[in-house]
Amino acid sequence: MNIVKIITCDSKIWNVEQVILDMTQASLKGPVVIDLLHEGPCNQSINLDHLLNSVTELKVQSIQTANQIQSSSFLETRFSFVELNMARKKAETTVPSTSSLEKRFAMFISRSNWQRLGLASYLWKHYKDTALITYHYDGTLDYHKENFGLETLLQKHWNTRHAVYEFLEQLPITLDHQTYPILWNQRAFDLDNHYNQIFCELVCETFFTGKTFMMTEKTMRPIIQRRPFVVQGPKFYLENLKALGFKTFDTWWDESYDIDGPDGQFESIRWTIDYIGKQSPEIISDWYNQMQPVLEHNAKVLSQLTDQQVTTTQFKSE
Repeated sequence: MNIVKIITCDSKIWNVEQVILDMTQASLKGPVVIDLLHEGPCNQSINLDHLLNSVTELKVQSIQTANQIQSSSFLETRFSFVELNMARKKAETTVPSTSSLEKRFAMFISRSNWQRLGLASYLWKHYKDTALITYHYDGTLDYHKENFGLETLLQKHWNTRHAVYEFLEQLPITLDHQTYPILWNQRAFDLDNHYNQIFCELVCETFFTGKTFMMTEKTMRPIIQRRPFVVQGPKFYLENLKALGFKTFDTWWDESYDIDGPDGQFESIRWTIDYIGKQSPEIISDWYNQMQPVLEHNAKVLSQLTDQQVTTTQFKSE
């Protein structure tokens, strides 16, 4: 198979010049399969169609993607979520701890982007004592420097600068010597033993711009640990979780942030953080007890979720 592999982040293709060279060389051999390496960006947002059309004589057979929503004029071959097999086993076998609710929020970040940087800075400024935060950004490492997001954040939300600068002085914030990944394999730091403090996890999904839905371990972790979550992700992410059978937390707080695009969601999620953060300990304890059936339901849905169910469900897009 004549394959061109492309590395992406939310709205960017890394090393575009090399990708164009690879496409040009591959076009001499026949039809090409574009492999997004089990990631799920919106192909319009990363300008992939434009790039493919710009390479003379390139014939695209298909684009292999984990995005469950059509986002290209080219044929897309869909894969399920890459962590799903591991997550199913974890959801079935994990015996969750009862939370002490000492930490109102948790936020676990390895690689930065403007949304993550802004929300983590907000948590640090306003809820530092009741939030468990990791943010592995290290300005000495190219892996981190290339995707920081500071310039974009300040262009979009200049009034966040004081909180952001204060937060930057703390980085990197880690729980051990590991920097990445925050998964479940033997090489990674195991976060499970920290959930006994946590009430709610603020999840920042990998892709959030344009037409995309890809559930990663970031959302799967709080589901496995039976914790509620707020998700910074693409528009309709929560609605698409519900299409798979999951339940979310609109009984306890406003989830209308789910219908916002990236800029609007940055504002509305901060409002949701404040709403949760300002509740009394007694109310949080009551909520936590009331949520137990929903939390158990979600873990059961994840433990039974199949690749076929993921790739055949009709998901909503903008």
